[in-house]
Amino acid sequence: MYYLGGYVHVIAHLVNVLIRVPMACETTWSDSMLANVTDFAHGPKPDAVRVLFQTATGLTGVAMLVCSLVAPYCKFQYRQSKAVYWNKWGHICDGVMFGITFAHGMQHWLEQAQAFPIMGPPLAIYLVVEVAPRYFCTRRNAVTHFTKTQDTVTLHIPTTQRFANALPGTFLRLQVPVVSPFEWHPFSITSHNDTEVTVQIQVSGDWTSRLHDIVYPHLMVRIDGPIPAPAVEVSQYKVAVLIGAGIGITPYMSTLHQRATSAVATPDCTPQHQQQLYVHWQTNRQALFGTHGDLLERVAWLDGVDVQLHLTGDCTKATPDDLNVLKMAQTLIHDQEAVDIISGLRLPTTTDLGRPDFHAILQQVAAKHPNDTIGVFFCGPPALQTLVRQVLWQVERESQQEGHAVVMPFHPEVF
Repeated sequence: MYYLGGYVHVIAHLVNVLIRVPMACETTWSDSMLANVTDFAHGPKPDAVRVLFQTATGLTGVAMLVCSLVAPYCKFQYRQSKAVYWNKWGHICDGVMFGITFAHGMQHWLEQAQAFPIMGPPLAIYLVVEVAPRYFCTRRNAVTHFTKTQDTVTLHIPTTQRFANALPGTFLRLQVPVVSPFEWHPFSITSHNDTEVTVQIQVSGDWTSRLHDIVYPHLMVRIDGPIPAPAVEVSQYKVAVLIGAGIGITPYMSTLHQRATSAVATPDCTPQHQQQLYVHWQTNRQALFGTHGDLLERVAWLDGVDVQLHLTGDCTKATPDDLNVLKMAQTLIHDQEAVDIISGLRLPTTTDLGRPDFHAILQQVAAKHPNDTIGVFFCGPPALQTLVRQVLWQVERESQQEGHAVVMPFHPEVF
């Protein structure tokens, strides 16, 4: 809307400068508001060049127009390529345009400047609430240790007092000065305790690629948070379904970590008093299962936690005969050794091969809890989010037709 309003503003001024002013007679011009402003008072009727390029108002307007055209182009290129420099230049253009806005109306051509009273207070609030705390309320800490795979890196960072009461499902903003002294990026907290917080980062774009390449022991970072996200609502439901696609499982890892910790602290808690969690994780990268393997092996055997892994991608495109042989071997080894050969983890269930049938999954959960409110949490690509939302509506409608009072609120998370 900011761009659209600016374009309408520019068109109106161009009509005046290029058409109405040149066509106006001297009497009409002398009676106009523009003839009385400081830039044109006691002088001849100005031409377009003088208005646009020889006045502060005109020059700032041209600069703002250029920025408003370049910024959307940079952001479009960023969406296409995920190259951070496009995003950086888009934001630089936005910042320049925003700053020039305060100077654009200071000559009071048509009315008193409105940028300061309208835009000044929100800007001040943003600087005080968002920007200042990142630099004045945080400190640099050295990463305790890290692990990385081909396309992910996990950082273990010393905690701060602000994270003492962090809820599961929150996220933090991370700054790595050696990568960029100005960029802060949000990442879900996969676990936290009294000494450290952990984040898992997938390589996607220039910033994460550079971090993955240069990460080293005792890397200095800053963290700002914790910041609530949709996943903090998991604890509000007696029954919750957690669906993660690829790296999208990370918002729910802190919930599972808390569940594993509480199981050790309160081993006598009866199942009927526990929250029921259904965890479904799909990915096309087999090695990704191992990044949270220890935690999954701990929680999958707990009462009230049902973990199901789904492997998609090329390995599921084999011939039906090959898939049947693989599934037979998978089942046989799991029965004998309690190890899933696909994920390499000791889980109660084997990894499903292929895309999950969310209709069947959610329908089964609704049948087990016919009169409960079931929170459904999702983190993954937009297309899959739309599919899950549509399936939810269908399952709710079918359950209501069967006489059940199932309600399934949807909590998607943008990752």
